[in-house]
Amino acid sequence: MGGPDNLLSGPRSLFEKSPQNSFFLRTAECNGLKFKRILINLCELLGKVLLVGVKLDPKRQIRYFKLKKDEEALMYGHNGKILRVDLSDGFIDTLTLSDEMARKYIGGRGLAARTLFDEMPPGCDPFGPDNKLVFMTGPLAATRFAGSARYVVMARSPLTGFLGESYAGGSLAHRIKRAGLDGIVIEGQSPEPVYLTITNEEARLHAARHIWGKTTKETSDALVRVHGHDFDMAMVGPAGENGVRFACIMQGLGRAAGRTGMGAVMGSKRLKAILVHGDQDPPVHDRARLNDLVKNNARFLIDHPRIQGFRKFGTGAAIDAFNELGNFPTQNFREGCFEHFESISGEIFMKVMSRKESCIYCPVRCKKVVEIQGSAYGDVLPEYGGPEYETIASLGSLCMNSDLAALCMANQLCNAYGIDTISMGVVMAFAMDCFERGLLKREDIGFDIPWGDPRAILKMIELTAGREGFGELLSRGVRRMAEEIGGDAVQYAAHVKGMEVPMHDPRAKMGLGISYAVAARGATHCDGFHDTFYMSDNAAPEIGIIKGADRITLGEGKPGMVIAAENWRSFVNSAILCQFTVHESGERRNVREIVDTVNAATGWELSMEDVMKAGERAYNLCRALTVREGFDRTLDRLPPNFARPQTLSASKGRVVSPDAMADALNEYYSLRGWSENGMPTKDRLEKLGIGDAAEALEQRP
Repeated sequence: MGGPDNLLSGPRSLFEKSPQNSFFLRTAECNGLKFKRILINLCELLGKVLLVGVKLDPKRQIRYFKLKKDEEALMYGHNGKILRVDLSDGFIDTLTLSDEMARKYIGGRGLAARTLFDEMPPGCDPFGPDNKLVFMTGPLAATRFAGSARYVVMARSPLTGFLGESYAGGSLAHRIKRAGLDGIVIEGQSPEPVYLTITNEEARLHAARHIWGKTTKETSDALVRVHGHDFDMAMVGPAGENGVRFACIMQGLGRAAGRTGMGAVMGSKRLKAILVHGDQDPPVHDRARLNDLVKNNARFLIDHPRIQGFRKFGTGAAIDAFNELGNFPTQNFREGCFEHFESISGEIFMKVMSRKESCIYCPVRCKKVVEIQGSAYGDVLPEYGGPEYETIASLGSLCMNSDLAALCMANQLCNAYGIDTISMGVVMAFAMDCFERGLLKREDIGFDIPWGDPRAILKMIELTAGREGFGELLSRGVRRMAEEIGGDAVQYAAHVKGMEVPMHDPRAKMGLGISYAVAARGATHCDGFHDTFYMSDNAAPEIGIIKGADRITLGEGKPGMVIAAENWRSFVNSAILCQFTVHESGERRNVREIVDTVNAATGWELSMEDVMKAGERAYNLCRALTVREGFDRTLDRLPPNFARPQTLSASKGRVVSPDAMADALNEYYSLRGWSENGMPTKDRLEKLGIGDAAEALEQRP
């Protein structure tokens, strides 16, 4: 039976209420230094002090928290400590993560979902103080294992109203772990703009009015002048401050936790940035074994055939193949191939690429940095990185934009303002589609937006960031746009549960369509089933996919394959690793090595059965969060775009039939152990050890 989990042990306040300590006070009440010292001295006598020191900045009344160092590690792979910051009163403390809970939920997705389920009240306003913004790392962060430099951000999404979940790489996860933490929970709402600095010595809030309203580059430059370069930075731009529902959190200027509007949540809390520096290695169980696995995995990736294109061309390496397959979304998903794909292919970017970058300790080096001086749209700066595959498609082919310089500038604007490029591209393509069909008029917009017009694209991004004019409508996301435009507009709005569809077409990969439909956060390509990876027999035996998949069918055992891949990917997103460094299919796989590495770091001795169950547990907990916020089966569906056939490419004539999808979902729900309405059942959740989630779902209105 799955009873309630106390994921984070430790008091909610500075002083724990207990039989020995019958009072309950917050630092917000300790405005007098003398009074504060008396209370701390009293607590020391009672043995209830949780902090090494709490001080107030008399000029700004901003609090900071001294991070207490444990003399002896109580667990491995995790630090056992999560920072909590209440922005309403500036109160900061840490909570303890037990080894038992870490093993059950692994890290990343699992721990973040558990935290949200326990602490976020159902039905809370996504823009309100009760919403929680959770940053969580995994057990391999800061171990130098390639692909482990990732973190997840979760909250209730202002875009969908359901689970908000987004991932980013770089080196922030590495810094968080080396600062002695496993994650950060942000709650409340600051009355004034602030930013947070974290080191392995202290966490401190600072006034941020002087950088509020600034672009990400202006913000970064200003904070570097004060704090130096030895920090990693997550921040929001003007879009997050202004409540654009698909605003992202930028890590530096070129990486983003892009999806579901996490930047809007952070902006609503008036938290401009988080700066993290740490220099202490997290505890690991078997350092020698871990180091060997790290080295072997790096060699495996360097030599892997799938990685060669990424190493040379970046994530746009597959555009040629995608275009031929019908998997390169074009003209608001009317087609899956773009006539002018060569103008924005991975190879053409070599002409404007100034260098390559990577996430910390990753040999793949898939990040291309572009620079264009004196383009028709201004200078494209290398500081903003360069467009990845999803951006190339969303701001390029989806909008019929073949202008390389304009595409790079559009990416730069999104990074400067803190906007998810996928949602931005889908929103603009939808607007262009409606404009062509007469559903939007020039007088509604203020200017013409024909297909592929670079200046119209750049102008729409600018307006969206400030929610000005037509940008106010764009900023709401494609679902709300369609509802407001009315008429036939809903037929052309590409979203699932309110989240814009990413740049992979289910008519070319129909199993992915199942993953899109059922995903708790709305359509996502990061933890779904990509049919083309599993087309040969015995493609992924470790995770249970034996029979080869036909990419253009929803039958022949496809729902079961989808579930296996989703459970594995859910574990990967808890562990938490980059998709490009994980190879569970094909002749050269590293599934066992990944599990061995988690065990070497943690000492848990997880089996493949344990790993798949942990992934399934996290997947179901995410589903339970979305169900709790008002889900019903009618939301598990693909947009009408995919029920209309492509007319070009290898997927010509293919459609995802709503009737066939309904049959596939019935089989999927049954195999998942869910009800016919797509709800996780009490029996299934109890078998996964999360029966308390079922009890919470039974109490929903």
